[in-house]
Amino acid sequence: MARHWYEEQARRRGPRPPRVPAEASISGRQQLVALLELRAMDFDELREALRMSVRGLDEALGHVEKSLKHTGQELVVDPAVCSTCGFVFTGREQRHFHPPGRCPRCRGERIEAPRFSIRG
Repeated sequence: MARHWYEEQARRRGPRPPRVPAEASISGRQQLVALLELRAMDFDELREALRMSVRGLDEALGHVEKSLKHTGQELVVDPAVCSTCGFVFTGREQRHFHPPGRCPRCRGERIEAPRFSIRG
């Protein structure tokens, strides 16, 4: 009989799968750079491909943008556009990569997500 409830749960689950060594795995940011070097992708395509949250992908894109400056490459961002009135979301106060929820001009919610690629 197990002494603690978590020991009983561990016994029921069985042995754990082997861990992949750190040097053999590739980080999410490295995967992001590899995808963007192949072709331009929008925010939602990147989220699906990398299985990241909105916040996680936003942070990863910000980090990639900074780190690419040191390599002579550049993260190219085609801004989000309102499908209803054509408003282009440029010059936002903070650097946000995710698409906004509403258009400030027409209040429409049909917004095309920004597209990203790497140049250089």
